[in-house]
Amino acid sequence: MAERAMPRFRPSPPELVERFGAVLEDYPTAVRRKMFGYPAAFVGGNMATGLFADQWVVRLPDAEIAALLGCRVGTVASLVHRALARLRSEIEP
Repeated sequence: MAERAMPRFRPSPPELVERFGAVLEDYPTAVRRKMFGYPAAFVGGNMATGLFADQWVVRLPDAEIAALLGCRVGTVASLVHRALARLRSEIEP
């Protein structure tokens, strides 16, 4: 099987990295470490928030996502399931 080359990711803008660090100062219990070379914060061993290129990612429970989207929690779970299936079909041979 041929080895896949890792894609090159753009670094996060310095202003965003600085803002991320400033916000995390208010959360001393969050553990800071890199994920895919980008700054991230972990709570209870799970990633809670992090940067990816010029994007700031925040993980939310399904119930909060449903409230933001104005749909049921089951709809969120279904959307996530379908999205993961599509991703797998795109990256797996």
